[in-house]
Amino acid sequence: MEVLYLDNKIIVCVKPAGVLSTDEPGGMPSLLRAALGDDTAPVYTVHRLDAAVSGVMVYARTRHAAADLGRAIERGDVRKEYLAVACGALPEQRGELRDLLRRDRKLRKTFLAEAPVLPVALFALGIVLFVALAYALCARRVLSSDLTELLKDDSLL
Repeated sequence: MEVLYLDNKIIVCVKPAGVLSTDEPGGMPSLLRAALGDDTAPVYTVHRLDAAVSGVMVYARTRHAAADLGRAIERGDVRKEYLAVACGALPEQRGELRDLLRRDRKLRKTFLAEAPVLPVALFALGIVLFVALAYALCARRVLSSDLTELLKDDSLL
């Protein structure tokens, strides 16, 4: 673990892969307390990274700093950027990959979720049927209407 910045309000450090970001035995807050040389030092988790992930994290050293950082995250004032190492060749130099995630609270892990194929397919089918029905009803109404009176009235022009 590397400490990048330290003052009386925050600690910015690199969380290694395999270490929990939360305040549990062996988690980052306990490692930071050990690095500070004070097992009772206040260290508050304000955001998280999965245990399998390494990255830069900010921890608060006071309740006030934790509250301020939490509000800044909620307002969107904090920009998070995730970089990944991929094996193999990617089709583009730059881009965006998105996946659905599923959280298993019992295991306390997050997994890639299977796409909900049936609900999405039913929704798409519903849209297609709605558009087809609306088109059929409107087309029938227009085709069965006598437009000669409307076309004679040039006051709309």
